Amino acid sequence: MRRRLLRLAMGLVLLVLLLLVGAVLALRTDPGRAYVLARAIEAIEGALRARVSIGRLRGPVLRTLVLEDVRIRTGGRTFAVAMTLLTRSSFPPRR
Repeated sequence: MRRRLLRLAMGLVLLVLLLLVGAVLALRTDPGRAYVLARAIEAIEGALRARVSIGRLRGPVLRTLVLEDVRIRTGGRTFAVAMTLLTRSSFPPRR
C-alpha cells in the first residue's frame, strides 16, 4: 500500500514537472507568444479602460518582454505611442 502511494506521488510530481517544462517551451512558439500577447492586451485594457494595440512581442517571455509599436487610445483619440517598451521580471520573484 505504501509503495503504491509513493509511486503515485512520484508520478504526480513527474507529471507536474513535465507540464511546467511543456508550458515554458510552448511560450517560445508563435502561438504561445500570441497567447501571451492577447492576455497582456486584455490586462492592460482592463486596467486602463482604453484600447491597446501591440504590434510585436519579442524576448524570453518569463524574463524580459519587448513590446513594439504600442498604442493606447481612449475616447477615439490616441493617448500614447511607444515604439518600444521593455519589461523585466524575475522568476521566481526576488525578495
